[in-house]
Amino acid sequence: MKNDKITEPDYDAVLELESVRKLNLELDSIINNSYDGIWVMDGNGLTLRVNKTYEKFSGIRIQEVLGRNIHDLVSEGYFSDSAAIHVLKEKRPVTIIHEIKTGKKAMVTASPIFDEHGEIWRIVANVRDITELIGLKEKLEAIEAESRRYQEELEQLKRTRLVSEEMISVSSSMKIVLEAANRVAGVDSTVLVLGESGVGKGVLAKLIHQASKRQTGPMITINCAALPESLLESELFGYEKGTFTGALKEGKQGLIELADKGTLFLDEIAELPLHLQTKLLQVIQDQKFYRLGGRKTIDIDVRIIAATNRDLLQMVREGRFREDLYYRLHVVPITIPPLRERKDDILPLSLYFLQKFNQKYGYAKKIPTEVADFLTSYEWPGNVRELENLIERLVVMSGANTIALMELPKAILKDQLRLKALPDSNAQVHPDHYLISVSKQSTFKAALEELEKQLIMNALHEHGSCRRAALHLGMHHSTLARKCKQYEIILA
Repeated sequence: MKNDKITEPDYDAVLELESVRKLNLELDSIINNSYDGIWVMDGNGLTLRVNKTYEKFSGIRIQEVLGRNIHDLVSEGYFSDSAAIHVLKEKRPVTIIHEIKTGKKAMVTASPIFDEHGEIWRIVANVRDITELIGLKEKLEAIEAESRRYQEELEQLKRTRLVSEEMISVSSSMKIVLEAANRVAGVDSTVLVLGESGVGKGVLAKLIHQASKRQTGPMITINCAALPESLLESELFGYEKGTFTGALKEGKQGLIELADKGTLFLDEIAELPLHLQTKLLQVIQDQKFYRLGGRKTIDIDVRIIAATNRDLLQMVREGRFREDLYYRLHVVPITIPPLRERKDDILPLSLYFLQKFNQKYGYAKKIPTEVADFLTSYEWPGNVRELENLIERLVVMSGANTIALMELPKAILKDQLRLKALPDSNAQVHPDHYLISVSKQSTFKAALEELEKQLIMNALHEHGSCRRAALHLGMHHSTLARKCKQYEIILA
């Protein structure tokens, strides 16, 4: 009978095989549970093992590549490149990013394992799916590009907002002015602002500075007509100690020097004396100057904005303004039209100033339609400055919450009210008569109320008290008080 008993050497072999099996299971378990894909090749690039992680993210089945050479797989388009091929050539670890045929992108680090003879025995490639990472990177780059675009748009909107808040305008002519101001704010070109007195040349210069890259630097303003010639030079250029009697012991910085890294606004530049025009030309050309009594040049970085209501070119022809300075200043001319040429802006400006002074003085005054019509029709020789001053005066001095027509200055009433109210434009208003105006759109009831209101306002203004005004109008003073309340007329 055959002996089935296992001999001791056979038993050891079984134990060894069982141990090897367990080790293989352990190795398979470790490799297949790795976060990275793992691809193992022999020294010739033949695929020996691929884990399930790689199969899962790449979309390539293990059976497709097992036992196949990496060179063939690249040739067949499984990958755009192979780190293992580079390892076989260079005999060192290599990291690359390649694209898998399924569209996935992977970062591969392939490392050689050498035998005792220094030859490549195995190549182990760690493969990480970076498709999502690259997608996030591309999204981040797109977001950053969008953010830069939004930032540029925000800066542009900021410049536009600054202009809109400070310089109210709806007219097409002023929109052209503001667009030009926005464009020139982005560069350092010299600007010459032209226009009549009171149109807002100083305001526009301020807005250009605020919207420029110099906005964090100083804006120094000097009115060339406001100082005598003897003081103007020292104020502009400063002086060294001991330059003249009465000078400060330590000397003094000039306004040009104080404007370093900022903007120097020279208002009424036409009034600058000829010898100072020469010195200013050097500042604009060379960005350097001498203080009075100084021997050392002072370097500066300053942007020049000048303004005038004069015809500089005519002054050049007459020899009263340097031609070379004129052309240095005339790099970017911006002309602000007078208010009479942009009547669309009168009402928005009036309402803006009304709100401003109501807030300042704690009132709630209103401008009725008939007053607004007269404001719009007036020529405004003093331009925006004149309009602002008038609105402040009306807010402060008006006796009612609604500003009455007769509270407008005589200049406006004389030029506008008479022409609108009387059929004969040459007729004169009798000194014993009141001049009353009613809107063409008024109903009969509204016209009577407006007539009554204006009569009461005029009587109160002329007679100074409620009792005397009531007596003049032939009504009881309590009736007058009730009507004043009805029409929001404030009794002194």
